[in-house]
Amino acid sequence: MAPKKSKNFWVNAIGGSIAGGVECLINWPSEVIKTELQMQSKAKPVYSGYIDCGRKKIQAQGVKSLYRGMVPVLLGSMPKAGVRFGGNTFYRGLLSSEDGKISTMGVLGAGLMAGATEALLVVTPMETLKTRLINANKPFVSGTMHLIKTEGIGAMYKGVVPTVAKQSLNQGTRFLVYDQVMGLVLATTGAETPGSLEAVMGGMVAGAASVLVNQPLDTIKTLMQSSEAAKYKSTLDCIAQVVKHEGIGAVYKGLIPRLVRVCPGSGIIFGTVNFISPPLSELIEGPKR
Repeated sequence: MAPKKSKNFWVNAIGGSIAGGVECLINWPSEVIKTELQMQSKAKPVYSGYIDCGRKKIQAQGVKSLYRGMVPVLLGSMPKAGVRFGGNTFYRGLLSSEDGKISTMGVLGAGLMAGATEALLVVTPMETLKTRLINANKPFVSGTMHLIKTEGIGAMYKGVVPTVAKQSLNQGTRFLVYDQVMGLVLATTGAETPGSLEAVMGGMVAGAASVLVNQPLDTIKTLMQSSEAAKYKSTLDCIAQVVKHEGIGAVYKGLIPRLVRVCPGSGIIFGTVNFISPPLSELIEGPKR
């Protein structure tokens, strides 16, 4: 039994937007730490791990440093999640049969396309700016102006190829795993829709699966968007240099802090969307008779 979902684009787009904002506010320090661990050199590591990174950043730069880069991502997280859930609804409609049923491959395909769409419209410029602000420890306005002044507006789209690949695989995996987990839950409980706790747990499982699948892409994307991006000729060159100089394990840098951030973050997003969809449906579509 697959979980029932609202087929209204606006219900899912608005619900996703609200969920994205909530998740960003709660989880941002983990994203900062993950980014720092990915950018440090294996030959001269500054941080020994997740906790050490957080402690040293607070000691050297203050608590505010754990929130560097958050403003563009907070502003971007809402439309990003909105595009993700709204886009997934749109693509599911295209891939569903006339009776409204969708296959497992259809669920995967809708997630892949939703991820590619959010990467092109929102994620690439947002992630580039986030990485640069964290890397330089600069505030939003001055950091953004510095990037555009020194490298041009095109710099906002550095790393677009690995970002599209990452987001496609990310959302394809998440929506597929979440759909499968919720199907098992509903088949067991006999309910028509999952409860909030079930949605949160299902989202966490989906988030963990996506991290394990695409961590190498996330690491390469971060390096392609960092202040050191100029030394890489292309995405393939970046991969080759990282593996050559630091070993294949280097593409999994930041795995633990990313799991720490993504698992609860994904749970928060799916749980919030699940919680807020019924009142949004009633507001947008009117009371059900």
